[in-house]
Amino acid sequence: MLPEDPDPSGSYPHTEMLHGRSLTHMAHLHDVPKLHLKRLVRALDAARFSQEDADSNHARAQFLVKLQYILKPVRPAH
Repeated sequence: MLPEDPDPSGSYPHTEMLHGRSLTHMAHLHDVPKLHLKRLVRALDAARFSQEDADSNHARAQFLVKLQYILKPVRPAH
């Protein structure tokens, strides 16, 4: 029987894999604010879904507006 929350090991690497894929871990690893990564992920998702309508000029314009909103400048913390 498995313990409730096993420590990561060769037999049970799942907890370490989950941590390694977390936004907090990636922000810390690359020394960037978590907010920047969140916005990049949202921008990538928007780009992936907008490719279906890539033939339309209107759809491209809408995508650019959405992208500008998602990637708006981050104000420095006071």
